[in-house]
Amino acid sequence: MTIDGPQDPNVNDLSAPEPDAGDGSGDRPETALASADSGDVLPPSDVDLADLGLEKTSAETRLDRLVAESREADYAPRRIRQLEMALEQCQGYIHELKATLSDQEFLATQLAATEEYSHIQQQAISTLQDQLRQFHAQDQQIQILQDQRQALSLQLDEQHHELIALRAFQSHSTAEQENLHQQIHNLREQLQQSQDSIVQSTQQRIISQKTVDRLRQDIRRQQEEVSSLEWQLNKAKETLQRYESIIQALQKSQQPDSQKNLAIQDLSATLYKAQNKIASLENELAQQTLIQARLQQASSELEQQSLSAQERIEHQEQQIAEMQEQILHQAQQGREYETAIQHWKDRLQRYEDAFEAIWPILQGMQRQSSKIPPQLLNAVHQVIDQYFQA
Repeated sequence: MTIDGPQDPNVNDLSAPEPDAGDGSGDRPETALASADSGDVLPPSDVDLADLGLEKTSAETRLDRLVAESREADYAPRRIRQLEMALEQCQGYIHELKATLSDQEFLATQLAATEEYSHIQQQAISTLQDQLRQFHAQDQQIQILQDQRQALSLQLDEQHHELIALRAFQSHSTAEQENLHQQIHNLREQLQQSQDSIVQSTQQRIISQKTVDRLRQDIRRQQEEVSSLEWQLNKAKETLQRYESIIQALQKSQQPDSQKNLAIQDLSATLYKAQNKIASLENELAQQTLIQARLQQASSELEQQSLSAQERIEHQEQQIAEMQEQILHQAQQGREYETAIQHWKDRLQRYEDAFEAIWPILQGMQRQSSKIPPQLLNAVHQVIDQYFQA
């Protein structure tokens, strides 16, 4: 492509040849055009296939932009040559891409044929592996059946020893049951004694409580009497002080001595009676105070005895609860012994039934150990699951 002289601004048609849409020529020549812009031209072999993914319109837009740039550069001859080299590079790359696509179709055909042959070989290998697994499974079934036969024989021997141990355990359990019954009887007697003791302690506590109440009433009555005596004593002391004041006033008065002496004698007699009454009241007050102190001491002692009796009752009730719990525990233990004995009896019966059912099968397996039919194998498994399953 050659351009002579400056181009008219109205001219706007400059594009590369359109690539063929059916042979992969729709890939973008972006790398080659970019090299043309920079002044370098890359060979088609250096272009990565993954970088070519634009449509025809992208290439045309790129060429239009190059044309516009060439117009802006006054269409220099060097720029035109670079554009021509870029177009030639794109055409060469398109031809190379067509050849690559042809090689890929050939390789795809070869790969399909190889995969089909590999699939046939894989089917043959799978068939052989299935047959080999069947042979191994049959060998394993034979070995398992022989191991089970040996295990059953050993298990029957163990059950014989277990039967002997079971009989010894039954004898021991019977002795333990008798011992438990005796312990329960003793605990019940102790329980009855404790209950009787609680009744007696409760009665004593009730009597003590009544006595304490009576003593408290006596103490209140004595306190009232002491208060009354103290009031009378105070009144007598006040009267005594008043008489003494009257006597002193008479002694200081100016009355005749005969009249003063007569009045003083009368007052002295009254004063003497008042002093005697005060002494009597003080004595009675001391006695009432002593009685009150003794009543309070007796009340305190009875209250302490009542508290002690209550503590003994609570302790005995706790002992009774513990003995009842122990009786229940031992009764439960006795029932567990009975349940264990019955369990071992049932298990022994199952072993005997299993032995009677398996023994003919074991004899047949011993005579025909080389050929084991599947029916016999299933029958042995059913017997094992029926009698020896946990």
